[in-house]
Amino acid sequence: MTVLWVLVLLSLIAASFTHTTRTEINLTRNRIETAEAEALADAGIYRAILALLSPRTEGLFDRGMENLLQLGTENPAVARRTIEDDLRREMRAGNLAPEAEAMFQDGWRADGTLYAWALGGAEVRISIHDESGKIDLNAAPDALLRGLFLAAEWTGPDGEIAALSDRDADALVDAVRDYADQDDLTRLNGAEDPDYAAAGLPWGAKDAPFEAVEELQQVLGMTPALYRRVAPALTVYSRRQGIDPAVAPLAVLHALPGMTDGTIDAVLTARMVAAAALDGVETSASAPSSFMIP
Repeated sequence: MTVLWVLVLLSLIAASFTHTTRTEINLTRNRIETAEAEALADAGIYRAILALLSPRTEGLFDRGMENLLQLGTENPAVARRTIEDDLRREMRAGNLAPEAEAMFQDGWRADGTLYAWALGGAEVRISIHDESGKIDLNAAPDALLRGLFLAAEWTGPDGEIAALSDRDADALVDAVRDYADQDDLTRLNGAEDPDYAAAGLPWGAKDAPFEAVEELQQVLGMTPALYRRVAPALTVYSRRQGIDPAVAPLAVLHALPGMTDGTIDAVLTARMVAAAALDGVETSASAPSSFMIP
């Protein structure tokens, strides 16, 4: 019996040690994966900054300044164009290394286009959003906010497609304006402090401009589902009444008054024309590359 008890105790000790070791290994693996993910995210941010700050062939020219000197020209711009033309021909002929070809591509677009970037055996997906293409919560006209709320759709609890009615959209716009204005006057369908108290909320209207898009969640009538749909299209940084369709997200284009599917297709075509023009690619489309809609 004593031997059996000793064996049982030894088995328990061994099992406990194995469990502890496995737990430590999993924790270490989680720490490593978290550190790798953070490093990849940081690298993605700096890669996007580089793409925005650097001209199309900046990396190649920085590494090949001696080629500029060897041309013997007094005009660096002419020398730069000469090398660029040579590199373009090499790229089209497939003679450039993949990393050089990637550096030679046009600068990244800030309209939410998704870019895949390989680093350290992993793939980082990066998208850049220009704030001028978003709707400013403080400066945008009511019609633009109303259009955004009406265009938003989400999946309901039973799997149905839900959206705001015209009346609900008008009420939400008024509530947004009442939340940020400095007076205590309630708009026709708006909400001030007494309405928040009647709804059982521990806060009232802010009576000051929005400092972050996240504050929209405190506006009476805003639901989590609707907020998730409209937040990517909103900003507090552009401080402009209109938006730039050249970099606007698709949700913002749908929110513009009078926009149709055909008009949206024209805007998207204009973006393609602008991107193709940077690379000298001929296209049959003739839509403008950038314009403003108030």
